[in-house]
Amino acid sequence: MWKNANSSPGIVEPDYEVDARPVFQPYFDAARLTKERIDPFAFEMIVASWLNNLALVRDPIAELPEHEMIFVESGFLETIQAGKVEHEVAV
Repeated sequence: MWKNANSSPGIVEPDYEVDARPVFQPYFDAARLTKERIDPFAFEMIVASWLNNLALVRDPIAELPEHEMIFVESGFLETIQAGKVEHEVAV
């Protein structure tokens, strides 16, 4: 994740790195999917579900597992509070 990154060209090292496996594993388990057997659309739905759930968090200390506290520390959680994920409709 990048925080306050400018739009200058070139490679910019991220401010935060997150191991996404423990973040998304509960969603894979609920959908009975594995990372080896998932299509792009299903993964998009998993990410959208996670983002929607994260946007609804009111008490991060009580609601988030330790490995997701980086989203609080980085300011990401505050940025997406009360947000929603919208999907493009195929025309």
